[in-house]
Amino acid sequence: MKKFSSPEKIENSLQEKERELRKIWKEIMSRKPMGFYEKIKPLENEIKRDFPDFIDYRLFYVLVGSNVEPDWECPHFDFPGKYSIENFIRESALEFLGKNTV
Repeated sequence: MKKFSSPEKIENSLQEKERELRKIWKEIMSRKPMGFYEKIKPLENEIKRDFPDFIDYRLFYVLVGSNVEPDWECPHFDFPGKYSIENFIRESALEFLGKNTV
């Protein structure tokens, strides 16, 4: 019988991943702010165009360097496919810092 993770365990895992991605984002931004910003802006615009509910995704706030309000519930974590912010940040770390963060 397959065991499923509890909602609390999943939420903790997502919070850890969000903290890790924020840390990577800050490191890239501290070393290559203009290049990183120029790469962020097109993705931000695509997401806003293609996902009218973009404010419901936690990682959108990481992408734009903002925070989710403590009482705000984001029903989604990351965007699918080519819009994935986790993939974007990890690829940017490789490009700008020469670090593989996977």
